[in-house]
Amino acid sequence: MLYTHPQSTYRKQTIADVDNASLARVDLERKLESLQEEIIFLKKLHDEEIRELQAQLQEQHVQIEMDVAKPDLTSALRDVRQQYENVAAKNLQDAEEWYKSKIHYPPTEICQVFYCFNTDDFGIQLLITQKTCLNKLAYQEKVL
Repeated sequence: MLYTHPQSTYRKQTIADVDNASLARVDLERKLESLQEEIIFLKKLHDEEIRELQAQLQEQHVQIEMDVAKPDLTSALRDVRQQYENVAAKNLQDAEEWYKSKIHYPPTEICQVFYCFNTDDFGIQLLITQKTCLNKLAYQEKVL
């Protein structure tokens, strides 16, 4: 029988592995190059298709006509405003009744209330009136 030295076998195996790895690397480099060329080709094709579609879009003019009856927004807004003013007046009346039920003093002795129903000044006037009432109540509390 033929005796081979273990280092010689190991060396041959290593050389074979290096050769196989080199072949695999070369094969992978070829595949990579092929894929890169394919990517470049697909990008060019994509850009060309985009240009064609944009040209088609520029050539086509789409006009849509809608025959829809326009709602009467003025009357709708007027109705909403009237409903809002009605709710605000009712809330004000409810608040005044609640206030009167909590305070046992006659309202004329506490303060005189003027309401402005102009929608721009309504909130400000209400706050001023409430402040005046609270100040007079605080004064009456101090006096008592």
